[in-house]
Amino acid sequence: ELLGRAVAALRAEHVDLVTVMPRQEMTGFWERVVQPFFFLMLGLRFGTPGRINRNRNPRHGIANGQFILVTRASYLSVGGHRTVKGTVIEDLMMAVTYLEAGKRHLLAVAARDMTTRMYTTLPSIIEGWSKNFFIGAMATMQSKPLAYAGALWGLSVPALFLLPLVSVVLGIATHQAAWLAFGAFAYLGASLLIGLILRSAQVPLQYGLLHPLGAAVQAWIILRAVRRGTGRIEWKGRTYSQR
Repeated sequence: ELLGRAVAALRAEHVDLVTVMPRQEMTGFWERVVQPFFFLMLGLRFGTPGRINRNRNPRHGIANGQFILVTRASYLSVGGHRTVKGTVIEDLMMAVTYLEAGKRHLLAVAARDMTTRMYTTLPSIIEGWSKNFFIGAMATMQSKPLAYAGALWGLSVPALFLLPLVSVVLGIATHQAAWLAFGAFAYLGASLLIGLILRSAQVPLQYGLLHPLGAAVQAWIILRAVRRGTGRIEWKGRTYSQR
């Protein structure tokens, strides 16, 4: 049924590429603590599905490798996967390639029709996002200085979520009620925001209370990705030379 609707979209919407965003399964502890921060960051970076579908700028192109459907004619016209064979983020680069060629793509949300699980352990979460983050910034920004600027922006996400805890600690240490009150209310607000993301993935809301831990891990992954750069990439026991 999902495939049928995707094919219908290719025909009716006059698009050349359809990518689907399924509901992400998060069943393990670290998945529930860390993954929401990267989904939030992607949402802030690329915007809503409507904005993504209106976009014509290759710098803002995105596709989900878990489901990509293209027309044969458009696939051959852009050179197929030969054009993205030198990168480990070929799904994103396929979207960029299509937009560079002046072709349209459509992102559809299918949370009730399809589920996937990206990573199952903390090491796989760290390795996966370390692989994708800075290379993705380089691919879309097409400039190392802009990619570093994007990394700084990325770090602002976990920094904001760590701020309430810092405020609470300062309030307790200095006996300042204002700092303590601000930190407590901000902490609850941040917990609710992460809880809403978790709820969309059918995860208990109380995991949102652990958001400082998730934010700290995300910040470390971003710094790790920037330090590793865009050269040799390690993934599932293999090493790749990124071009």
